[in-house]
Amino acid sequence: MKGLRVGVCLAIGLVGCQADLLPGELVLGDEVRAIERFGQPGSQFGAAVAVGETENGAVIVLVAAPGTGVVHALDRRGETVWTASGASGFGTRLGWAGTLPWAWQPSVGVVALGGEETPASWLTPQASAVDVCPDGSLRVRKERGEAVLCAGALEARTKCVQDTCVVERMDGDLWLEVGTTSAGSALSETASGLCWGDARLDKETAPGSVRCEAGSTVQGIGGDHIGLEVAGDRAAGVFNRHITPPRARIVSRGSGQVWVVDRAAERSRITLSGGADLFVVGVPGFGAQEAEEGQVFIVEKGQNPDDGG
Repeated sequence: MKGLRVGVCLAIGLVGCQADLLPGELVLGDEVRAIERFGQPGSQFGAAVAVGETENGAVIVLVAAPGTGVVHALDRRGETVWTASGASGFGTRLGWAGTLPWAWQPSVGVVALGGEETPASWLTPQASAVDVCPDGSLRVRKERGEAVLCAGALEARTKCVQDTCVVERMDGDLWLEVGTTSAGSALSETASGLCWGDARLDKETAPGSVRCEAGSTVQGIGGDHIGLEVAGDRAAGVFNRHITPPRARIVSRGSGQVWVVDRAAERSRITLSGGADLFVVGVPGFGAQEAEEGQVFIVEKGQNPDDGG
């Protein structure tokens, strides 16, 4: 904790800064053991992350660097297996359709990765949010701030009018309204079933929250905007400048400890993905020397107490 306090105070140029973390907060890469990988200046490395498995059972961590138009495929040790390149923005969204990895290219659509041919139906340039079902069929939303999820038996979406949205889940052949949220918030399939964030980006000091259809809830603290990302048992928002020391908090929806990212640009987004006994955190706003170098943490379950995810 002392290391975080000193590091942050030096990074933001404050003298005599003496703030401690809250009880239960642990610094990623320090008190939480993780493999760390870094991007190049301006790359936004970690702007999207997605853990999946190939047909032969190999675990692959997809990491987007849309500032340079590159998607990196890493193994569970963080070593590069292959890369794929596109135009600027390539990889803004990432995912897996079963064992097939994919990336979003703005103004083009979804592109299959790993040398596979892209289905013609995936080319949807007008989409604002996309997901690919395990059977390869595409789900699309077109309004700003909407989200979509297709996880096989579980399908969900948000429908937004300006900043106000409803959450809907497919029930048989009908869409069932199950909650409300705000634009830009995440949908996720978890062990609790469908969960959705409510990041409240329209209010600068909003704590944000996550609600699950099963009834559980978790809330951030002022300025966290928790619910921009939800994966496994954890949720995140932005690097919060409204708390001292400034930090991003990755909260557990259960009893796990809060993971902390101690360096990033103000209000920069945190990204999350979990699977195959790994949990991945992306920090595209990290910059050790120059802006938006980006950083990724790969946490292996069982290596830390209260891993969550």
